[in-house]
Amino acid sequence: MIRVLFVGGYRPFKYRRRGGPNAVSSPLIDAFALKAPREFQITVLSTPFRELAIPILKPLTIKLRGKIVLKYMPLLSALPLIMREVAKTHVVHVFAGGEPLSVLIQLISRILGKKTVVTFHSYDPIEFYYERMSLPILARKLREVLYRLSLKYATLIIFTSNFVRVKIQVSGLLTSETSRYVIVPNGTDLRPMYETKSKDEIVILSIVGNFPYRKGLDILFRVLEKLIGRLQEHQVKRRIRIVIVGKVPKDLQQLLGKLACTVQVCVLHGIPREELLKLYAGSHICVQLSRAEGFLLPALEAASQGCAVIISNRTGVAEVLRGAAIIVNIKDLEEVVSCIQRLLTDDKFREEIGRKCYLRSRAFTYDKVAARYLKCYVDVLKAKLQRGE
Repeated sequence: MIRVLFVGGYRPFKYRRRGGPNAVSSPLIDAFALKAPREFQITVLSTPFRELAIPILKPLTIKLRGKIVLKYMPLLSALPLIMREVAKTHVVHVFAGGEPLSVLIQLISRILGKKTVVTFHSYDPIEFYYERMSLPILARKLREVLYRLSLKYATLIIFTSNFVRVKIQVSGLLTSETSRYVIVPNGTDLRPMYETKSKDEIVILSIVGNFPYRKGLDILFRVLEKLIGRLQEHQVKRRIRIVIVGKVPKDLQQLLGKLACTVQVCVLHGIPREELLKLYAGSHICVQLSRAEGFLLPALEAASQGCAVIISNRTGVAEVLRGAAIIVNIKDLEEVVSCIQRLLTDDKFREEIGRKCYLRSRAFTYDKVAARYLKCYVDVLKAKLQRGE
């Protein structure tokens, strides 16, 4: 029996309607429950969330499918619970490296002689920078220390993309002492589906959520302004609808208003998961022009529903969709405009890209991601046994 302690947030499906926290860890845990072989016993330690009653002294325990037990940590006695669970496990998997709680659990694992797998999804200082949010010097130094310790205490480091690895390596935090790593990209919990889309109206979709600058919303608006001007200049008549999912900051409202004068624009925020799925299915083109993104899950989700995806080359998902999606340099606006223009005007090319994206996404469903993580646990444990520890 292989006992794994998975430390990551979990929300039952009915509470994931609006995405947000645990959007990656929750479906992965579901995949473990469905796909983990009988020799695995996985205990999930999750922080509680407001939709459920927050436990005070005892953990809230829920039995999932298979040998998966979920425990929401109590508010006043989390540390004893963590120590007990770490003591009786073989492998500890911390799903969010660089967080204070993650480092504490890694330290306990190290003291108790346990092997630790740590997943890194991003490098926060870079993402804060591109969202125009300045971190105080003390906070920035603290984040660096947490990342450094998390990397140091890891038996095996997992990055969701080479993009994340390079950013951390360039920062000087990834040294020769912490060189054991593998790349395991995120997956999509949407069932890949390809259907022929209507050609009466072309829908261009972009998901920016609460991070419009890092997601490149201002770049998108400038690109669309140039695109509409070019279409008018060449007298291209095509019904276009642009859908933005997320917040539009005040300083971009003028660009939005100018764009809305020439083409139909719809801005949505906080939509239910079911509605987002319908948006993916009904959209023809998904444009994600992020300045820096450890992965960029919406691009993979859109690909799974047959959208022709255009993504920035400064994202982790570009590594997954390379050869299927159109990857652009966001500093070259003319290149981006030309790519969108071709997708708008060439139905056959758009359908070809959409089908390629769909086919590629099938390799990155969560059952396949879960299988890769399970293999990592076995590999770490085998390495431990081979050394006679």
